[in-house]
Amino acid sequence: MRKNMRKNTALLILVTSLMVLGAITLTGCKEGQKRYTIKLEGNPTTGYEWTYVMKPEGIVREVSSDYKQDKAPLDYTGVGGEYTYVFEGVSPGKVELLFTYARPWEDDAGIATTESFKLSVDSDLRITER
Repeated sequence: MRKNMRKNTALLILVTSLMVLGAITLTGCKEGQKRYTIKLEGNPTTGYEWTYVMKPEGIVREVSSDYKQDKAPLDYTGVGGEYTYVFEGVSPGKVELLFTYARPWEDDAGIATTESFKLSVDSDLRITER
């Protein structure tokens, strides 16, 4: 009985470790990778959208951007979701990405929130947070 408990415990630890490693790998946000993923919650049906400014330009470039709505019961509209932006390094240096969640037709009073990401790109074009 005790031997089976040890096997079950070891198996549980192994499965849990693999699940955690899988989750980290799926996000793509690991330090020192060639690509860096940023995920932001939002809801385009409210008129708000994420935009960003890159300072300085030329250190990273956007590879892709996507929006995926959260699961919702049938007949639901206006459900939020997640924006995903993927960047890759193109030149060694430091860069800041300043994301703003706002309605484009409103002035600064329409800004709901901002998020800043400060990144470094090394000579091998690996991206890390700074």
